[in-house]
Amino acid sequence: MLLTFNAGRTILKINILGKKITFASTALGINRFIPIEKLILMGNVQGILKERPDFSGMSERDIKFEGVRMFKEKIDTLKTQEEVKNYILYEMESQGYRLISIQ
Repeated sequence: MLLTFNAGRTILKINILGKKITFASTALGINRFIPIEKLILMGNVQGILKERPDFSGMSERDIKFEGVRMFKEKIDTLKTQEEVKNYILYEMESQGYRLISIQ
C-alpha cells in the first residue's frame, strides 16, 4: 500500500507492506524509499515533545531517536495493515500533511 501526502511544496510517500514501512520524499528523492531509522535527521521535534514533554531536556537528536523508537513500538502493537494505515494517516495529518492518494 502506498500513501502519498503533501505539505506545502513537500511530497511524502509512505510504503506499507505489513508492518514494514518505508518513506520517500521530494527532499530525499521521490523514488528512493528508506526505513524510518534513516529519517532521524528529519522529523518534527515539537510534535514529539507535544506527545512526550518529559523529553524536553534531551538533545534534538535524542528526541528524534526516541520518536522513531516510539513510532516503531506503536506499529508493532497494531494487528493489521489497515490499522497501520489508519495510524499513519492520523500521525501525518496531525503533523500538517494532507493525504493525496492511496494506492
